[in-house]
Amino acid sequence: MTCACSRQMTARKRQRRSDWMAGPQIHCDSRGNYEELQCEGELCYCADPMTGKPTGHLVLIQQISLLPCYDAERYAGGYLTICEREMTRVRSLVHQFSQKGQTLVGLEMNRCDIDGGYARVQCGRSESCACSNNQGVSLKSYAYEQKTGALKEMSCNCAIDEDSRIRGYAKLPSWTCDQYGNFRHVQWLLDRYYCLEEDGSVLQSFEKKKITKEEDIARQCALSDFDIYCQAEKFKNTTTCEDLFSSSLEAF
Repeated sequence: MTCACSRQMTARKRQRRSDWMAGPQIHCDSRGNYEELQCEGELCYCADPMTGKPTGHLVLIQQISLLPCYDAERYAGGYLTICEREMTRVRSLVHQFSQKGQTLVGLEMNRCDIDGGYARVQCGRSESCACSNNQGVSLKSYAYEQKTGALKEMSCNCAIDEDSRIRGYAKLPSWTCDQYGNFRHVQWLLDRYYCLEEDGSVLQSFEKKKITKEEDIARQCALSDFDIYCQAEKFKNTTTCEDLFSSSLEAF
């Protein structure tokens, strides 16, 4: 696992070029590596999963079935996924008009992940966003109004895990989600409090009887990884913790 593909696609997306997703682009797998079959624009090839570089000859997208890495069952509908087909229709129009110095507004466009599936946060023209699974199905009532300015807070990580657990795709803890589909930072399960990070991993836990006041629980869960690490007697005098303490003083 190199994550080279996910890094490349994230960098391209951040450039905000008008030709982003205006046509076929490279695909990443669930591990962030390159898919074996790749198409960029009208050209397709078999790629090295680690580097993304072609391992053989290139063909036009219409001749994609000639490539040795082509899977007839997987790509029966073509190289582009359903999400990408919807997205490229709009993005190609945006790109064409931008070439003429014009800007198109008001077009509704779904968001796709780098593996071609639907992104977990989908926002429409109705000024609202909702959580979605990889197939584009909205998850429960997890949503928010864009005018509230909470987009950066909406990750839908909990909603996705909840959907995977219900469908039996994975055995995951039954954590509760907030109204945005995120993991609630403080959770209670089997007489213990748990402090969760954004991705649902447990930062720390403690017995319910040791801390009972809500403000104390919230304060304890507000500690970062470094805070917890430096609370330990054997680590508090290390250079890392001393530097962290100095930085916190400078902030004041």
